[in-house]
Amino acid sequence: MLRVTGAGVRLCDGVTRRTLLRAGTISTLGLSLPQFFGARAAAAGSGSAPRDLNCIMLWLWGAPSHIDTWDMKPNQPDEIRGLWKPIRTSAPGIEVCEHLPRFAKHMHRITQVRTMFNDAPDHPEGAAIALSGFRFVPGKPDKEGPHLGSVLARYARPASPLPQYVVMGRELWDNGKRVPGQYGGFLGGAYGPFRIEDPRQGVEKLPSIRLPDGLTPERFGRRETMRRALDGFQRHVETTDTRSYDTSIKQALGLLTSPDAKRAFDLSLEPPVVRQRYGSTFFGQSCLAARRLVEAGVRYVQVNWSRHPGADGLEGWDVHGNFGGFLTDYPKKQFPNFDQSASALLDDLAARGLLDNTLVIIGTEFGRSPKINQWGGRDHWSNCYTVMFAGAGIEGGRVIGDSDAQGGYPATQAFHTRSMLMSVYQHMGLDTAKTLREAGLVDADPPIPGLFSNKG
Repeated sequence: MLRVTGAGVRLCDGVTRRTLLRAGTISTLGLSLPQFFGARAAAAGSGSAPRDLNCIMLWLWGAPSHIDTWDMKPNQPDEIRGLWKPIRTSAPGIEVCEHLPRFAKHMHRITQVRTMFNDAPDHPEGAAIALSGFRFVPGKPDKEGPHLGSVLARYARPASPLPQYVVMGRELWDNGKRVPGQYGGFLGGAYGPFRIEDPRQGVEKLPSIRLPDGLTPERFGRRETMRRALDGFQRHVETTDTRSYDTSIKQALGLLTSPDAKRAFDLSLEPPVVRQRYGSTFFGQSCLAARRLVEAGVRYVQVNWSRHPGADGLEGWDVHGNFGGFLTDYPKKQFPNFDQSASALLDDLAARGLLDNTLVIIGTEFGRSPKINQWGGRDHWSNCYTVMFAGAGIEGGRVIGDSDAQGGYPATQAFHTRSMLMSVYQHMGLDTAKTLREAGLVDADPPIPGLFSNKG
């Protein structure tokens, strides 16, 4: 991001340089718009030939219980099988929880991988590995691995002048600390996310794409203001490796003043019936915003379910029973929200012809323990859990891998989250054999066999 110290210098129109720099700055740990376009220019010259695919990640922060949702064990004792019954879905032989009736109608579009594992049993490290493939090193932010979206922003072909890595929702936090693996890591700050904390605010209130108060597009366009603004941006930028920085600045300032560019972020342009279909919740409206953004040319959009695993009001998926919520919370809070919003997203993408070129990942940091604990919850469980995929050529109605009778361990081949990332990178056309390997982004982890085909 751009960080300005010292007293603010006033431009000819009476706007401080600090205020101007704040326009287009994403968040405290986010990026400026010029850096996005610098990243775009660098990616265009990377020599790779990515595919024209987009990706939406529905990040179910807090870790839903796979045993109580999509890998149910109805023949086990009560303390394992849980409180609810499975129902049939649109995919023969595949069942989900009875509280997910809308989602059940989409299983013919979805491939489940039921033998995922993550060697990190706590939320922060589990998320870091799941989203970046890297363990974090405390106290060494330069060793932090770049997020999946950052890798795509760096190496995928830009689809539009819009930022190519967008996050809906606040930063992921746990135990009072920011979760690592959400930003550009060692790729650099230019590849971090453009963040919209709550799309329900209305585009006129989104600080990331709003001009400072009192600064009109006409005033902003005056030659002297532009000259001084460009000068200020260039002097204070932290990332200096973009050769076409002046062009990047002009593109960024153009986004700040372009009504057409802002339309992608403006949910008020959607018919009320469409907004209602997604639901009025943050998650629902963020799913709708994700659809609008990939439609407008954003390569990667992540929808964060909540900021904390348990979240305010215990809307997160963390259900230990003695803290972080109970399993009995799911039918009242988590299930209805997810069932409506995720289903509306898949319906909408398919109806608009976007599902063919948009990979939808329903991900989380790990699963929950096979046995319900003494407080009526399930604890962290990284040995075996489910991640789901739809769109972008996925053949749905399938299950890859089988968990054991209690859902605690893989009964067939297990797949680390790094294999999932390898699969996604390859399917989106990134060069994992040379470019990403030489950049230190991938190693020897193989992709998940058959995920993007019916082979393997």
